[in-house]
Amino acid sequence: MSKFTKTLKRLTAMQLVPFFVISLIGLSAALIIILAPRPTQAETGTPFGGLSTYIHYCTCNSNPADIAVTVIDLSTTPGSPPNYVYSPGLTILHPYGMVFTTGVWLLGNRTEASSCLYFVGKSCSTWPTSGMMIRVGTSG
Repeated sequence: MSKFTKTLKRLTAMQLVPFFVISLIGLSAALIIILAPRPTQAETGTPFGGLSTYIHYCTCNSNPADIAVTVIDLSTTPGSPPNYVYSPGLTILHPYGMVFTTGVWLLGNRTEASSCLYFVGKSCSTWPTSGMMIRVGTSG
């Protein structure tokens, strides 16, 4: 018989209760720590959402696949609709992924600054933008 078994046999029922209570509390705490939901990283950027009305290709950007999407943004004051840059590989694209199509609804987060350069004749010109999309989802 092992030393642990001999010790347990010597303990009375009243002496075992604190042992099991402490063990149960420790096991519960370990399970709570292990199974507790982990907080996700807080979203950065400014939320935006609205209807896409125009697509402009940023052909002189470092990523020639960048586009500037003109959005009738419901989160801004009326006036000139803002252009937000979508950059494949940098912007997280959620379903339905139709950011290259006009007439779809967009919802996402954006930065406050970005640029869209496009080729005009022999040089590049700047298309005005209001930020770059950090993540965006579209309607189907």
